[in-house]
Amino acid sequence: MAGITAYYNTRNWYYLYVTADDHGQAVLRAASCDQGVLSVDEAGQEPLGAITRLRLGLDIDGADLRFRYDLGRGWRPFGPPLDATVLSDEHAEHIEDGRIRSLGFTGAFVGQWAWDLTGGSHHADFDEAKYHTLP
Repeated sequence: MAGITAYYNTRNWYYLYVTADDHGQAVLRAASCDQGVLSVDEAGQEPLGAITRLRLGLDIDGADLRFRYDLGRGWRPFGPPLDATVLSDEHAEHIEDGRIRSLGFTGAFVGQWAWDLTGGSHHADFDEAKYHTLP
């Protein structure tokens, strides 16, 4: 699996990635983890067919995070808007029985993520990465 992530820590993140479905066909999927609860949207996947190159992006506007992708025909949204507050210090803080068990302090970041679940030392190729803020 390879794609882009909006990441706070191992318990709070969003991931838009290319993987193979049960038939070995390339698909684009999204996954998230909110306070350690993993969610993978297999129903919302986008079949990629013979596409070997694509662009992935994400936009954060206030409390909304939105993934997007381009298969060579222009940017299209992927999935619904997501709750960007999952990536905040306050959300990552874990309190149990009135006591702080872990603090949120790392801060969120955006990046590329390759995850070889096979252990076969497979790699992912990224041509470029761009980051910019809007005025």
